[in-house]
Amino acid sequence: MYEWPEEFLWVIFFCKNIKNSEQIGPYFGLNRAIKNLYMRKIIMSLFAFFFSCAIYAQNNNASQIVGIWITEKKDSKIEIYEQNGAYFGKVVWTLPQFEQYVGKEVMKNVTFNDSQNNYNCPWICSPRLNITAHAIITVDGDILKAKVTKGIIVTHQIFTRSK
Repeated sequence: MYEWPEEFLWVIFFCKNIKNSEQIGPYFGLNRAIKNLYMRKIIMSLFAFFFSCAIYAQNNNASQIVGIWITEKKDSKIEIYEQNGAYFGKVVWTLPQFEQYVGKEVMKNVTFNDSQNNYNCPWICSPRLNITAHAIITVDGDILKAKVTKGIIVTHQIFTRSK
């Protein structure tokens, strides 16, 4: 003889006493209990699907920084790329008088901060001044804003995305 799983027997026990329900075999309310169980599973599956989509969208938000950016003075282009989960930046073009800086790394280990929707750059370098500093970077469409701090000195740099 087949033995019913304990969970199923509990469903049958509680569903016997449900009024105004359809009858399946000798048990009342089994049809509605099964519908409710499947509806819960469907709702939880949809919730998990939409939650995973939201997480995927946040991860895509982190890659907004990737690309080639033009400096405010339009005298250099910086390429920001991803490597091993962190972002790095290097000079890919400058005016002819500054060609010695092409290929120089200007940003290291940039990470995305989900809660504040910005990037933390622990090492940013100005090749012309030979100064390193810390920066907080935000990306708004085709505008990259860097708040650079060195000690008590704070400067703001604005970059535009190269087309």
